[in-house]
Amino acid sequence: MFSHEIPQGERAYFNRRLAPGIIQHQFHRVPSWEAQCDPTTLEYTVLSTMKDRGIFSLIAFERAATSVIGPKEGVAHPVDIIGDQGGPAVFVTGAYFLHLPYYFKPHGGVPLHDQFLYWTVGETSLTPNFLPFDTPYQDVMKKRIMSDGSFYSTGPSLNKELDLSRPDFSRLNTSKGRYQYLAYDDLGNTIRNPMWEDRQTFDRMYQEVQLAQTHGKQMGPGLAIEAKALHQAGRTPRLQPGRNIIFSAAAPAHPLIRTSWAFVPANLSHASQPNERSGISRHPTGELLSHAYTCIRADGLTLNEFRTLVKAGSEYLGLSFEDIMEDEVWANDGGGSIFQIFVDADGNKELLVSGGQATQMHPLPLTTMREVPHAVKIGVYNDDRPATAYALTKLTT
Repeated sequence: MFSHEIPQGERAYFNRRLAPGIIQHQFHRVPSWEAQCDPTTLEYTVLSTMKDRGIFSLIAFERAATSVIGPKEGVAHPVDIIGDQGGPAVFVTGAYFLHLPYYFKPHGGVPLHDQFLYWTVGETSLTPNFLPFDTPYQDVMKKRIMSDGSFYSTGPSLNKELDLSRPDFSRLNTSKGRYQYLAYDDLGNTIRNPMWEDRQTFDRMYQEVQLAQTHGKQMGPGLAIEAKALHQAGRTPRLQPGRNIIFSAAAPAHPLIRTSWAFVPANLSHASQPNERSGISRHPTGELLSHAYTCIRADGLTLNEFRTLVKAGSEYLGLSFEDIMEDEVWANDGGGSIFQIFVDADGNKELLVSGGQATQMHPLPLTTMREVPHAVKIGVYNDDRPATAYALTKLTT
């Protein structure tokens, strides 16, 4: 089982000691995972909670020392945020932030503007620039205090499953629908976005003009105004395979009608949708675990499925999930914001996982990551304090 003769990219499981007190466990749902894995083992249990092609990176820390680091405003590349921070330590994704201000608006409010670009949603110890969580999410989105007293705010807490049941159509845009991304009619069918074909038509026209400009053709005023509005909303044209330009129809545009919750800053409407996920669990015995699940988005997990994976990963390491104190296990930002970067004692950096990638084949280039407002640094105490001391740190300082 788990033969070292199998190439690393085809192994269903491997682990390695990154540094004293820091061990990475990686589970990969490769096509041969069942052949590699005995059904009676905990490895099988973890892999069975994943989806095909998904990768789960689980990093365990003994007596973790944690802090939040980042610029006082704006965003920066994770490598620049780390700078000359010493190791050994792992730097991971933190809170949600606003990268398309014109797209988002408070529930029942008006779209935000450029002044809120890159603000975090939820308070941090780094900057006064933050937006509050919308009221229906405040019971699960919490301040997460690190061992040095720094903090950021994120969630949801994963001690309990979220109620992802779909309410009636008439209640989708009430607090009952806060975890619903797509709108459904009374028959349970999704609803096509009537603007979708217009978005695709714009992209075809825009592409034709871009190709024709080399021959002196100019962009018409209507097309130019629309392109300017898209740029102001933080959108940029991208060249897709086959040299097709996607601009107006690029994410976050969607071919289906979404609920009003999908446009709220740091909303949790994605909870019921497949996505890449990350999070942290702090255990009463002193261990801290960093969890990251990466994949093609369609192969992603709902937040309840991710909770099940976090539970399986904890129990794989002999840790009780049920004994975790309230709000001591939570989700961080996901999707393309996910990263786990290991920095060794000499300052060398290795990207262990990165969200938004078609593949996680190593070595991953450090250039793949998006800019973020901060990172969570997780190292280990190098003194003689007992392992259980960390669990009380946030309560006694």
